[in-house]
Amino acid sequence: MDGDDFSRSAEATGASGMGGAVEAEDVRQFLALTRSLDEGQARFCLEACGGNLERAVDMYLSDVAGHGAVQGSSGPPSDPSAEQSSSSGMNVRNGGDRGFLVGFLGGLLRLPFTILSKTLGLVQSVVMYAVYIPWPQLRDDYERSHAEENSELQARQFIDRFEFHYGAQHPPFVDKSWREAAARAHREFKFLWVYVHSPEHEATDSFCREVLCAPEVVAFLSANFVCWGGDIRQSEAFRLAASLGTTTYPFQSLLAFSGSRTQPVSSMQGYLSPREMLDAIQQALDEQGALLVAERVDRERMDYDRQLRQEQDLEYERSLEKDKRLEAQRKKIQAEEAARKQAEREEEDRKRREIEAEDRKAEQMVAAIEGRKQQKQRSLKEEPAAGDEVAQIRIRMLDGSNHLRRFRYSDKVQDIFDYVDSLENLGVLSYSLVQMFPRKAFDDDGRDQTLVEAGLVPDSSLLVKSNDE
Repeated sequence: MDGDDFSRSAEATGASGMGGAVEAEDVRQFLALTRSLDEGQARFCLEACGGNLERAVDMYLSDVAGHGAVQGSSGPPSDPSAEQSSSSGMNVRNGGDRGFLVGFLGGLLRLPFTILSKTLGLVQSVVMYAVYIPWPQLRDDYERSHAEENSELQARQFIDRFEFHYGAQHPPFVDKSWREAAARAHREFKFLWVYVHSPEHEATDSFCREVLCAPEVVAFLSANFVCWGGDIRQSEAFRLAASLGTTTYPFQSLLAFSGSRTQPVSSMQGYLSPREMLDAIQQALDEQGALLVAERVDRERMDYDRQLRQEQDLEYERSLEKDKRLEAQRKKIQAEEAARKQAEREEEDRKRREIEAEDRKAEQMVAAIEGRKQQKQRSLKEEPAAGDEVAQIRIRMLDGSNHLRRFRYSDKVQDIFDYVDSLENLGVLSYSLVQMFPRKAFDDDGRDQTLVEAGLVPDSSLLVKSNDE
């Protein structure tokens, strides 16, 4: 249970056992001086101060009421036997009416300062709430930080006072609030050992010097617990003691877990020798240590589960990253394959267009050759009979065939071209006629020459040479 749960338990425990050692007259005077209506709280303060009315009133005014002690809590009951044992020392009335008069005058002298302090505190609270009401989160943070600072301050003050009175050899008290100490103990799988210090009780001084400062006790507590201590006159320890049902001092308790799970597992009240204290704590460890073992097992299981999830998440991320890389590679390969196929299609289209162009060109050339052939066949001069001034020309075609024809000496070289154009197996659109001996080529130039001028009489052999690409 947390601090609020402790406060509620304090309300439940109330003032059920406080009436034995505290005088009714002291309670009446306490209520009259403090203007309080809570008789249980009056008895608790008187018990905490060993029956000293002046100190009880001062404690109430300066600490309990000033820090807003556990609301509705009447304080824990006292132990009648313990009070009877202390009645000879600290639980006296300090001289009856004389003590009452001194306490009353002291309360009256402090009353203006108390009223001024309360007024300033009230003004500060009103101002802060007026500022922070529009922003609840800021208000909550402000209250939480100040409560934590106040708890830490009280813890440090207790440690300083303890060392001042009893020296530096003592249990390693944590200078934080008991809640923070409980959280630390929970993290370390330890119990929180709590000591509530009541300076007004006659056994407190000897208990601190002879027991808490004993080397074996200090060593045992240091090795096995997280330790926290508080002064009952301070609000932090006061509320904790009330919630734990403290009835006798010195008071010790072992707390397990933290936060809402905080629970007391053992309490030790009254004076114990070092051996008795160590035996009692060891017995509590033996009986309740299974809680820590179970907590450690649960923590290890949760850590294992968390580590397993982290490893699984990491493995999943690695697998996902691998899948992403494979997907990227697959897309890259697909893109490259698509680009290659696109290039192949484009190349095929280009070749097809080239072939089609060549086919069209060939068709056009064949058509042109055929048209020229038919035209030349219609306009070709008749072959002359053999005789004088008639030359015989042998023409070797591209396919190796030979054609022999007679031409007049006066015919032009163009007439020989016309004859070649009329042949069936020419197969070219542009060509030249080449005379081998002496070597001479006839193309577009020289076609107007006569056979005599061209040196092709009385006979000659000409070779058809294609000029088409």
